[in-house]
Amino acid sequence: METHIPAPRLKDVALSSPEWETVYRECIALIRDMYQKARLVHADFSEYNLVYHNSRVYVIDVGQSMDIYQENSNTFLMMDICNCNEFFEKKGVVVDHEVELFEDITGLRMPEYLKVDGRLNRECFVPTRIIEVANKEDVGLFIENYKDARDRGRAETDASGGSPDRCRCRRADL
Repeated sequence: METHIPAPRLKDVALSSPEWETVYRECIALIRDMYQKARLVHADFSEYNLVYHNSRVYVIDVGQSMDIYQENSNTFLMMDICNCNEFFEKKGVVVDHEVELFEDITGLRMPEYLKVDGRLNRECFVPTRIIEVANKEDVGLFIENYKDARDRGRAETDASGGSPDRCRCRRADL
C-alpha cells in the first residue's frame, strides 16, 4: 500500500543557505511567470501558499489569483513581492530590490516618489486603468508606462508568433 505524505509548506522546510538562494530565485521566477505568461497575480504569495517537493517549489491556492488588469492587481503584486522578500531575508538570503523586481516583472516604471531605498511603498496605489489615475500630473506617466509595456508585449509576441491578447503558456508551464 502506498502512503501519501503531503509536501511541506515552505515555512516548514529546513534548507542550507545555498538552497534558500536557489529557492528564492525559483519563487521570483514563479511570480514573474504568473504575471507575464498567465497574466495573473497570486495576491497571497507567501511561505504559507508554497509547498516544497523534490527540490522544487509549487504554488498552491491559485484559485484566488486575479487578472493583471483587475483593479488593485499592482498593489497585490507589490505585496506578493514584499512578502517573498521578507521571508527570504529572514532566511539570510540577499534579496533583490523590490522596486527593481516590480519594474522587471511588469515592465512598468515606478514613480520616484513611491521608491524608498529600493523598497516599495506598500501603502501606495498603482493604477491598472487610466480611469484610476487621480492626478493630472500622473496621467502622462501612466500613458507612457502602459505604451512602453504594450510595445514590449508586442515585440515579445512578434518574436514568439503568438497573439498579444492570449496567454502564451499552458498551465503545465507554470
